Amino acid sequence: MIDYELRLFNPKTATKDDYKARCDFLNLVRKEAHPDDPAVSLESSIKKVESWQVYEDVSVTVWNIWIDNKIVAELGAVVAYREDNKHLIDLSINVLSDYRRRGFGSLLLKKAITIAKENKRTLLMFRTTAKIPAGAEFAKKYKAEVGIDTHVNRLTLDKLDRNLMKSWIMEARAKAKDFELGLWDGDYPENEIKEIVTLIEVMNTAPIDDLDIEDFKLTPEQLRQGEASLRVTATERWTYFVRHKESGELAGYTETYWNLDNPKTVYQGDTGVLPKYRGHALGRWLKAAMVEKVLRDRPDVEYINTGNADSNKHMLAINKAMGFEPYIAEQDWQLRLEQVEEYFSKH
Repeated sequence: MIDYELRLFNPKTATKDDYKARCDFLNLVRKEAHPDDPAVSLESSIKKVESWQVYEDVSVTVWNIWIDNKIVAELGAVVAYREDNKHLIDLSINVLSDYRRRGFGSLLLKKAITIAKENKRTLLMFRTTAKIPAGAEFAKKYKAEVGIDTHVNRLTLDKLDRNLMKSWIMEARAKAKDFELGLWDGDYPENEIKEIVTLIEVMNTAPIDDLDIEDFKLTPEQLRQGEASLRVTATERWTYFVRHKESGELAGYTETYWNLDNPKTVYQGDTGVLPKYRGHALGRWLKAAMVEKVLRDRPDVEYINTGNADSNKHMLAINKAMGFEPYIAEQDWQLRLEQVEEYFSKH
């Protein structure tokens, strides 16, 4: 292995040169993993790091490998200290293409093991993309198991059938007369924050395939921390919701995110409808209303990207009808701590 330095990235002591080196590294990774996306500015990269510190119950640890005054590899380890999923640690390990197969990924994985043990975590989770086949090869080397197959699916807006969207909205108005549509632009209203927590937890009904995860449990404080993080990174969120008129209960929602760093792309986040309110075309109503708003209020946007489990047939049916197409295949992997420790004990 060539000469290198393994260095902890400390946001409190990092210099501007440290931030620039990390930004340059992440943009190289981004170019390979998401070749159509523009580079992120140094200012935005710094703001992203600042956003980590908004979360009171989440720890982010970053280790970098430096060679010749540049970063060539990075480990990111995220530990959430919450009521659920106390066995998990989320990892990202990236190595620049010219520096792969030199043991740097393994070195960073050993660091991840140390962090996991310090936090009493027993399951390491990470994601790979088909754009970088070396990621899946790395996972297989350590006998990691695929927890779920997913895709980033993309809608090219100039191919959208606007008449179809209008028909979905008309259908919903006829079929869902007991419901009304509303919009939250930015932060959630304080007077409904508890009800919104319940609404968002509907995402626990989404497919998880073989992922060893528990239902997540939200609190209003966690939602507010997430919103503070969005403000730090200047990310704008729109949330459409539907409400059952008679009961006043929130029945479903869909959300999108937009940031000036990638102005031509909107990111479609969660879409969910409470089980008891399904069958009223609410999902299609929400999605159609949102895409119409994007077209109306963000005319320069060209794409909407969204992540879907390959097993989520109901959402995929809606997305496919809208014109979403597979864009990037991804996989979420699971690696048990005892398993990877055993591997290193033998190699």
